[in-house]
Amino acid sequence: MWYVEPFVGGANMIDKVDPKIAPKRLGCDFNEYLIEMWISAQLGELTYDYVTPELYKQVRENKENYPKGFVGWVAHCCSYNGKWFGGFAGKLVTKEGNERNYQTEAANAVKKQVAVIQDVIFKHKSVFDLTFPKACTIYCDPPYAGTTKYKDDFDHERFYDWCVDRHKEGHNVFVSEYWMPEDRFECIWSKEVNNSLTKDTGSKKGIEKLFIPRA
Repeated sequence: MWYVEPFVGGANMIDKVDPKIAPKRLGCDFNEYLIEMWISAQLGELTYDYVTPELYKQVRENKENYPKGFVGWVAHCCSYNGKWFGGFAGKLVTKEGNERNYQTEAANAVKKQVAVIQDVIFKHKSVFDLTFPKACTIYCDPPYAGTTKYKDDFDHERFYDWCVDRHKEGHNVFVSEYWMPEDRFECIWSKEVNNSLTKDTGSKKGIEKLFIPRA
């Protein structure tokens, strides 16, 4: 059985899927830099040397001068809360007087993930360009409507139709969102969560929900 994530992002769900249950896992994303980061990490080619604020700025403003996998690392793992170039995250001293290195924490997390996603196939593709084998489990964590979570614009209406179409084809479709059209989707799970998007906005409460297309 195939398990597919069209918005794999930081791979924080696909790394928890048991390969014994889903022996074939596919992670896709429209962000080519993130995909290249994961491929580089799988191949052992991703470096985790400390990125200075100056280098962070250089990479952000001159992406074409650096390997795409490295750009993905800097933009995602060296940024506050993993938001795409959402503010430099480096070393700081906590209130208790201890040094905290966000980049080291991110590197350790990625290395731990890579150990369990070596067999995951990563592809740079838009969700709307994907084709599927029969009877896949498709988990979607799209750009949430009305938020600034992702760097690219996203056609939510087209995505709603896409989910319904895949459901009609026989796939099991699950979508994480705050809200989806009630005439086409039903909520099967919800939980209050903290959302910290940037160092400036701080922590916010939200109701995370899981939806499936209606029969």
